[in-house]
Amino acid sequence: MTAGLAGVAADANLKTAVAKKLGIAADSAVIGRLEWLGLFGDEAIPEAGNYLDVLSARLQEKLFFKEGEKDMLVLRHRFIVENRDGSRDQITSTLIDFGIPHGDSSMARTVSLPMAIGTRLIAEGKITRQGVLAPVFPDIYQPVLAELETMNIKMVEKRIHLK
Repeated sequence: MTAGLAGVAADANLKTAVAKKLGIAADSAVIGRLEWLGLFGDEAIPEAGNYLDVLSARLQEKLFFKEGEKDMLVLRHRFIVENRDGSRDQITSTLIDFGIPHGDSSMARTVSLPMAIGTRLIAEGKITRQGVLAPVFPDIYQPVLAELETMNIKMVEKRIHLK
């Protein structure tokens, strides 16, 4: 599979060929990580519909939480805004969240909980908009964010005036 993606013969030195294709050294950390994943080996690949499914299966084999481990999610947005008076501010909005040991990962929580809250609000008739919508309407995002904050999932915003 890797040889096919790199466009080289199956009997080629894959590490060298992939490194050359990526424009990096064959002994680089990136090549070492790809080797750790087993992407240069000759073992059979799982039956999958596409390359992404094959990679996903390999990642699930190699990357898993050990007993009591948890993940951490960091999301950061930084904006430079120009105010009406011509002055400029930098606004930084940061979310740091941790998974729950022996429970849900942070990624699972921050992806599924907003959807679950929104679905409940629709079922309760508190959100009445129809169709596929981006969450840019205050009547959608404000109640969802308020409930997420009760679960300690929140963005912390800082504003710095620029000269």
